[in-house]
Amino acid sequence: MKDLMIAAGKYKNADGEEKTRYVKLGVMMEGTAEKSPYLLLDPGVNLAAYMQPGKDRVLVSVFDQRKKKDPLDQRPDEDF
Repeated sequence: MKDLMIAAGKYKNADGEEKTRYVKLGVMMEGTAEKSPYLLLDPGVNLAAYMQPGKDRVLVSVFDQRKKKDPLDQRPDEDF
């Protein structure tokens, strides 16, 4: 499964580096051997809001999904 993301602006992180802010449009799922991949889109995302001036299309990036951190991994060691 992959994430479908739209660049939605820029921001600066704590180190002062400029980064791109993304909005998740949906996901791309892998089909079976007989089927093509398919997309599940969030109907609440207004694509017109992310059009660049002078452009007639919206660029969607495809990223591997990030692994979510397990909240249990953030507990201190037992001998803490």
